[in-house]
Amino acid sequence: MVICVVGLVGRASTLPLVVGCLSVVLGGVLCATKSGVSLVSPLTLTLAPAIMLFVVRPLVFAWGSAPGTYAVGLQSDMLVRATALAVVFFLFFAVGFLAKLGVAIARGLPIPAGRVWYRRRLWAVLALLATIALVAFLVTVRMSGMSLLASLGDSFSFRIATSGGGAFYVSALALWCMWGVYWLALIDSAGRRAKVGRIIALAALFLLLALFTVPFGSRSYLLGPVVGTLFVLDYGRQGARLSIGRALPVLALMLLFIGGYGVFRDLSYGGSFSSQALARVLDGGYLSAIVNRLVARFDALDFLAVTLHRFPAADQGFLLGRSAVDFLVQPLPRALFSAKPYKTSALLTGVLFPDYPRTFTPEYSLIAEAYINFGVLSVPLAGLLFGTIVRAIGEYLEAHRHNPSVLFWWAPVVTAPMAWLMSGFNSDASVGVIMNLVLGLLVLKVIRRGKGLR
Repeated sequence: MVICVVGLVGRASTLPLVVGCLSVVLGGVLCATKSGVSLVSPLTLTLAPAIMLFVVRPLVFAWGSAPGTYAVGLQSDMLVRATALAVVFFLFFAVGFLAKLGVAIARGLPIPAGRVWYRRRLWAVLALLATIALVAFLVTVRMSGMSLLASLGDSFSFRIATSGGGAFYVSALALWCMWGVYWLALIDSAGRRAKVGRIIALAALFLLLALFTVPFGSRSYLLGPVVGTLFVLDYGRQGARLSIGRALPVLALMLLFIGGYGVFRDLSYGGSFSSQALARVLDGGYLSAIVNRLVARFDALDFLAVTLHRFPAADQGFLLGRSAVDFLVQPLPRALFSAKPYKTSALLTGVLFPDYPRTFTPEYSLIAEAYINFGVLSVPLAGLLFGTIVRAIGEYLEAHRHNPSVLFWWAPVVTAPMAWLMSGFNSDASVGVIMNLVLGLLVLKVIRRGKGLR
C-alpha cells in the first residue's frame, strides 16, 4: 500500500504498477470469499471488468505492448498514478461491500407484489411488445438513412447515425421491447418444467433477436442478453444453482464471437470492408486479433491516466458533485431540455480531446468521474458508495431469487455494474437502468397478480 501511495504522487516505477495490480486482485478475492461465488452476481460482474481494466491492461503496458490505445502519449508515471488510484478505489470498494449498510438497504427496498403472472395477459403483452419493437426498429432504420441490408453490413455507421437525437430514444425503445419479449418468455419458462420444444423455441427467438441487434453496432448489446440469460437460469430456477462449469464455456464462446464481431464491425466502417484489410488484421492469427480487440475494448485506464494528467483544464474546473445528480436528467430528450448536461464521457472528451473524431465516445471509468468532482479525495468515497450499491443489489437479488418480477426488472440491465465501473454513473448505463425500471413497472402492472409494491 505504501508503494502504491508513492506511485500515486508521481514516482515512475514498474514496481508500484505490479503491486497495484496484485492489490486489486487480492481485494477482489477477499470480497468474493466473503460473499460466495456466482458467475453472474453483481459482484462478479464488477470484478471481471475490474481485472481487465486495472490488472490486465496495466500489465500489457508494463510488457511494452498496448494494442488499440487511442490515448496516445501516455507516460509511465501517468499509468502508475492511474493504477495506484484504482487500488485506493477498490480498497474502499471492499470496505463498502463488506460493511452491513448494503444489507440494510437491500432489506428496505420494495418488492414487486405477486409471484404469479396472468398467462392470458402475458400473451397479450408479448404481442404488443413485438409490434412496438418492429415499428420502432423500422423507424430507426428510416431515421438512419440506411437500408436494412446496409445496416447489417456497416453496423458502425448505423450506430453513429442512431446514437444522437430522437433516433437514440427510438432505437432504445426498439431494443427494450424486442428483448422484453424474450425476457418475459424466458422467465416464464424458467419456473416451469423444461421441455425440448420450449428450449428450441427460446434459442431460435434469441438468435433472431441477436440478428436484429447486430446493426446497432455495440458489443455490449450482444453480451448483455447472454449474461442476462445465465442470470435468469441461475436465479430463476428452483433447485441447484447454475454451475460455473456450464456457464464459463458459454461466456468464453460469446467473448470470442464478440471479439470477431468487433473486428468485422471496425473493418466494415463506411462500407470499406475488403479481404486485404482483413488479411492485414489477421496477420498474427485470428485468435490474436480477437484478443487484441478485447484488450483494447477495456481501455478506460488509458483515459483515466490522461484525465489525471490534464484535468482540471483551463476552461473546466472540478464539478463539485454535479455529476451525482446530472445522471437523473439524462433520460430526458435534449429537445425538451436544452440545458441538459453532457454525460461524463462526452464532457471529458470535449475538454481533453477537443479535436477527437466523434465516431464514438471513449469511456473514462467511474474512478475518473469521481476524480473530476472533488479530486483525489472523492475517489475513496466513490469506492465506498459503489461497494455499498453492489452489495445492496446482490443481497436483494439473493433474497428474491425466484420472484419473476424481480428477475424481469434486473435481467435486461444485468451488466449495469460492469457498465457503471467502465463509464461512471452519469452515463448511458444509468439511462438504461432508469428506462428499464419505468417500462418494466408498466409491463408488470398488467401481467402480475397482486398490486403495487410491498
